[in-house]
Amino acid sequence: MYGSEPTIQRLVCKIFTAHRLHVAEPMSRTILLVLDDAVNAGAVREWLVNSRDGPVNVEWVSRCCDGIERMLSRRGEEIAAIVADLFLPDSQGIETFDLLFHASPQVPILVVSNLRDEDVARLAVQRGAQDYLLKERLDGYTLPKAVTSMLARSAQSDARLLEEERAQVTLASIGDAVVSTDVAGNVTFSELHGSTFADMDGDGVPDFIVGKRHFSHLDSYLDPDPFGAAVLYWYRTVRNPKAEGGAEFVPELIHNRSGVGSHLQAVDLNKDGTIDIITSTNRGTFIFWNRMKPVRRPAARK
Repeated sequence: MYGSEPTIQRLVCKIFTAHRLHVAEPMSRTILLVLDDAVNAGAVREWLVNSRDGPVNVEWVSRCCDGIERMLSRRGEEIAAIVADLFLPDSQGIETFDLLFHASPQVPILVVSNLRDEDVARLAVQRGAQDYLLKERLDGYTLPKAVTSMLARSAQSDARLLEEERAQVTLASIGDAVVSTDVAGNVTFSELHGSTFADMDGDGVPDFIVGKRHFSHLDSYLDPDPFGAAVLYWYRTVRNPKAEGGAEFVPELIHNRSGVGSHLQAVDLNKDGTIDIITSTNRGTFIFWNRMKPVRRPAARK
């Protein structure tokens, strides 16, 4: 640990034992600057306060320990974002980011770095920083624009997380028999992914197995019905001369909390003569044992 001061060591213990959750208050525009150079901090403050994207409140500290104390204080919820240099008097390098990030993981961090330390800034982004800017290229347009974009992304992320939590609460309160149907009573669901054919009921006719992939593209939230139940169905093939093609598919719900991923398998795993189903999704790997008795077909006439 680069920061050998007792203050930093005490704060590390405080971060990992307090378990405080800080979320910026709605419309909060307070930016915390963690910069060791007073001249640079003054310039950054002026750029942010006079930004064309709207004024913000700016607070400045010069040490990592002071920044952590500010975030862990009762007024920590006011902090909407952090602009931080990773090389400070009491903490150096990636350790600085780790300490700030763990103090309040919900607060987005923009790293400012010297060109010679760009590798450390990139590492910070890999560990959770929103972005980084080089000090040699900072100006009154680039920095405020980066901060404004960071605040917008953070607000959108908070809104999505809240929406997902509400949806999960709703789904958790509904029994496992939940299905989605259209006005005609037909089963409907979106984002069909892995599918296969197998004779599920042993009548000698292949049936169709398919399901919904839950949150195919988590970052976009633009998929159709992203909060829909992650269903898994097998469609029983029924001969019907009046139907198009001479057959119709009758939906049979298997499960609505697993869905499918990109692939699924339909095989007789336990060698009991019936087809079992294996799915692997973002909710886990599932095996569905087939307990149906195979349909006995009449023996062929000699």
